[in-house]
Amino acid sequence: LLCGSARRVFGMIFADFGNFVTHDKNGEELKECPVMMIEPNGNVMVSVDDGIMTHGLEDGDLVVFRDLDGLPQLNGFDNGRQCRVISTTMINVGDLSQFGSRFSISRGFVQGVKRDITIPFRAYAEAVAQPEFVIFDIERICNDLVLHVGFQALGAFRARHGALPRSWNREDADALIEIAKSLASSCGSAPENLDEKLLAQLSFTCRGGLNPIATILGGFIAQDAQKAATNKFTPLHQWLYVDFSESLPDAAPAPADVEPRGCRYDGLAAVWGHSFRDLIATKNVFMIGCGALGCEYLKDFALLGVGTGTGALQVTDMDNIEPSNLNRQFLFRERHIHMMKAVVGAAAAREMNRDMNITTFQLPVGPKTENFFNPAFWLRQDVMVNALDNMAARLYVDMMCMRYRKPLIEAGTDSTKCNTAICVPDFSINYGFTPEVNPPVPKSCTIKNFPYHIDHCIQYAREILFEGYFAKDPETANKFLANNTFFETLGQNDRDSAVLACDRLLGSGATDTFEACVAWARQKFEDLFVNEPLSWQHSFPIDCKTEKEDALFWSGTKTFPQPQYFDVENPMHQKFMSAAVALRARCCGVECFGGGRTDTPQAIQAIMTMAAGIRLREFVPAKLSAAEDAKTSENSADFDYRSILPRLATAHAPFVETAFEKDDDRNYHVDFLWAASTIRALIYKIEPTNRLKTKLVAGKIIPSVVTTTALITGFGCMEMLKLWLNRPHDAIRQVTVNLAIDSVMVEKPLECPVWKYGRPEAEKKFTLWDTVIYPNGRSALVSEFVAFLKREWHLEVYALTVGPQTIWNPCLPSTANNLRLTFAQFFELKHIEVAEGAVVEISVNAYDETDDEPARLPSFCLQC
Repeated sequence: LLCGSARRVFGMIFADFGNFVTHDKNGEELKECPVMMIEPNGNVMVSVDDGIMTHGLEDGDLVVFRDLDGLPQLNGFDNGRQCRVISTTMINVGDLSQFGSRFSISRGFVQGVKRDITIPFRAYAEAVAQPEFVIFDIERICNDLVLHVGFQALGAFRARHGALPRSWNREDADALIEIAKSLASSCGSAPENLDEKLLAQLSFTCRGGLNPIATILGGFIAQDAQKAATNKFTPLHQWLYVDFSESLPDAAPAPADVEPRGCRYDGLAAVWGHSFRDLIATKNVFMIGCGALGCEYLKDFALLGVGTGTGALQVTDMDNIEPSNLNRQFLFRERHIHMMKAVVGAAAAREMNRDMNITTFQLPVGPKTENFFNPAFWLRQDVMVNALDNMAARLYVDMMCMRYRKPLIEAGTDSTKCNTAICVPDFSINYGFTPEVNPPVPKSCTIKNFPYHIDHCIQYAREILFEGYFAKDPETANKFLANNTFFETLGQNDRDSAVLACDRLLGSGATDTFEACVAWARQKFEDLFVNEPLSWQHSFPIDCKTEKEDALFWSGTKTFPQPQYFDVENPMHQKFMSAAVALRARCCGVECFGGGRTDTPQAIQAIMTMAAGIRLREFVPAKLSAAEDAKTSENSADFDYRSILPRLATAHAPFVETAFEKDDDRNYHVDFLWAASTIRALIYKIEPTNRLKTKLVAGKIIPSVVTTTALITGFGCMEMLKLWLNRPHDAIRQVTVNLAIDSVMVEKPLECPVWKYGRPEAEKKFTLWDTVIYPNGRSALVSEFVAFLKREWHLEVYALTVGPQTIWNPCLPSTANNLRLTFAQFFELKHIEVAEGAVVEISVNAYDETDDEPARLPSFCLQC
């Protein structure tokens, strides 16, 4: 049983899944970590270097070991053991003293294993009497039990009176409160513990629904319905009460203001009045992005009536609709593929609400478009809504909101996880106040030489093979074709690499026929998957030891590689050849087999037949080095690039430079990566993965789930309404949700700090939202600006910069003459484009004249 009820600013969800068995309690990927040490007491230390921040295990998780060379008794799935977490780098797997008193571990891996967990649920009647809640707001945790009784009382009220309590009717509210008191003891509460004000608010606003609340409940319920069907994730256990009572007015609206008028906004007006609905219609909203989040926001805005009066909704997104967008960006259909997202999304919103005033742009938001998105544009807006998937644009919009003192609604999703950030001028911190922490990445030598995880193989196939063969090599060759003296402009290392790249396309590796493309792909297979492993075996035999530690070289995360010999019947070898031939042919402008595709059964058979007859280069072991910065044998110190120049063709049609595109399943890109990474994984005894995982890793895709995007935009819209209701800042909330485990964390935004500056008699207070705008900045002298800082802010400036350019620094004599320039002259001198009317931030580094410490200052900008 899964049910929900939306009651304007309140909502309820109940779930009874019986004895539910979940195969995956949280959806988290269990990492495989290298084992560094095992003690007889069962302590296992793992390595968390190379892109892994923690082992990610929890108490009670089942773990399995593989390739343990000093304790083979633990290897294999049948020997799995429960673990206890000691730290982020250590677990305990129980007493191991029966296997010895000391273990010498030079190699091995440990990984958690998902296992079935049974979660018992109470039936509805029992759950009513003994409720278990998913906490919505920890600061108002007592509200859950009050609302639990209140919703039961609503059912009893309707059974008794044939209808729910009337909107803002005091008599009905008092009747509901009395019913609630009579039911309290049967619902796990006591009459004296009931908050009568909260029950009255529930009564006042219980008739009908409100779109953002329905969106929130729909996200939770739809995700839990999938859990019931798939036995994946942890269901809601068992009651969730959504509570936005802080958005309600302190006094009841005028009766005439909440009376139904037979219009689509009666539900909203019943809570806040038709006057507030009219206010919404006057607001100007700028939404940046029209993907998964943007589509959900457009639906919400249409149903709320945003921009239906004198206000307007403006949307910008520079992307086209791709096939992969259709499963999560619900406003788009197959007929819209390759059309602009903003245009299609706006048209769909207008179908929901024909009164909407929507303007769309196909422009990025950033420094290059400041002449379009100028100060007047930003100042017209009432709120900014970020629906973006890249950090640079988010931070830029955040900066504009700070500069022009505008609120920002920010949301983000990652599969079943989502969150909002609400940034309010002079109240909360801005979005970029806390720097984004980027996860560590594997070392380049791990990717290139010693992979131990499938992600390493996929990254190698994407960044080394695909980018090298089909993007960088053709780009370099095209530069040479356009300018035969191109090499002379490069340093030695870059020049040698460029000459070799050109040789691979214009010299010894030229491929001007389909047969030549097949020969190229077959030789690449041999070089990558046979010759390279053999060269490693030759350079570092299996019993080779390191010079410094006298330890086995092939230990720890290094696996002794095994060549994968070409097999015309192997499906993955066929896929590699098919994709490699197609991509090479496209790069070189060669017509493919039969003028068509290379992945049909007939084409694959022809390619593999040709490949079987290719005469390969004789194998000569390359001298390989384990050093991260070591040069390859073909680009060694005695390499003479002049010996290659005579064989380079100087006349050739431009090569096609291929940018990786994950969303076109017919372009061979993901197929090439999947095949190459799978074969490479087998070389290093790594478990291969499927095509979808390859696509996600190579495309750096952050999974987007429709339930998550729907839910989080509902939260964002409720906060937007609070801003327009002029609710106290104390009512603003932001939320973090994980639908996989139905966890909710509602919290107030962090308040922005207030800083003080200057002498006590002339003290200035400011926050990070304060910006000092210097007028007529284009015509002002740099020296005048320095004098202004001295006169008005009592600052001793030691550096003025704009972007990477130093305007003035008293310690740099070369900048002294800049004091006599106007800012316009300086911008022209440094080739800095500044649009008319733009606001340019000047970085001021200075000392307080009363202190020797660098001063914390507000943002200083020039009005140009």
